Amino acid sequence: MPGQILTISSHVVHGYVGNRGMTFPLQVMGWNVDALNTTNYSNHPGYGSFSGEIEKPQLIFDVLKGLQDIGNGIENYDILITGYLPNYEIITSVKNMMDDLSDTKKPVIVMDPILGDNGKLYLSEAVVPVYKEILASGKIDVITPNQFEFEYFTGVKITDETTLKQAITKFKSLYNVKHIVISSVNFDDSMYCVGYVDDLILIPIEEIPVKFFGCGDLFTALMAHNFVKYDFEHALKDSVEKLSKVLQRTVEHEPGVKIIKDLRIIQSKDIYLQ
Repeated sequence: MPGQILTISSHVVHGYVGNRGMTFPLQVMGWNVDALNTTNYSNHPGYGSFSGEIEKPQLIFDVLKGLQDIGNGIENYDILITGYLPNYEIITSVKNMMDDLSDTKKPVIVMDPILGDNGKLYLSEAVVPVYKEILASGKIDVITPNQFEFEYFTGVKITDETTLKQAITKFKSLYNVKHIVISSVNFDDSMYCVGYVDDLILIPIEEIPVKFFGCGDLFTALMAHNFVKYDFEHALKDSVEKLSKVLQRTVEHEPGVKIIKDLRIIQSKDIYLQ
């Protein structure tokens, strides 16, 4: 089953977020991974400081054209994953690339629409209308936002199962994405991973009282792999289970630590293959 994946996301020299957090697990699971980097940072901001810069939009365009010139354009990949698209120019380039794809020859597109978390945006509001156009286009097969991002796209605050269903109904009325995944939501003193295609799926998540970085990137990679391998509910459950095991292993390597800057991506190789 595994073939070729193109991931378009951030890059850090040190640590495991963005493309660095997705590439190794996907390779272990058998995929040939091509990574197009939207940033070149020393490390992620969770370290307290970082150096580097966002890649130039022209470079993103040039790389995509270079792939097309060697007969390896976007349409030739089995899966396209989009993660951190840091500004209006880069997300617009990605949108234009998707617009050129035919409905009959396109990869499975898994989008993690990274806008922000914990109640605030990481990016300029200028990217939001472009994201909304992409989500309405019908090109996206699976979306994997966090709770804050899903609430931002729908304007509905999720406080219980009723408001969760209202948010999903609003999302379906505004956008054209068949498979909805919310990586985590909190209500009724519990955490869940949410899936929706025809019915609501709630997968309980065991909470770990530790702050991690890179969870969303790894989850999206696992979900992309499982989406083409299993039925939707099985894909969701397996992704949550494997991510939980990686978090547990990470904690075992750093017992007592409340903020863990990087997941134990390499040391969890056997988990991806279970």
